[in-house]
Amino acid sequence: MKRKIVRVGASLCILLPKSVVTAMEWDFDDYIDLILDEEGEKVMLKNVKKKKKKTTIIFRKFF
Repeated sequence: MKRKIVRVGASLCILLPKSVVTAMEWDFDDYIDLILDEEGEKVMLKNVKKKKKKTTIIFRKFF
């Protein structure tokens, strides 16, 4: 899929199609990993693994 690099303010951006954003379950303000291969020819975008929150429920009897 070809994408065009565009200027947004002082930055350069690649706009992603909505279908890609939806498939990756990304939303505004999410973090992703940007990985550049060793030859500097490929860029990979990857979901940041979300840490599962451990939930502890404590029950107490009140008399």
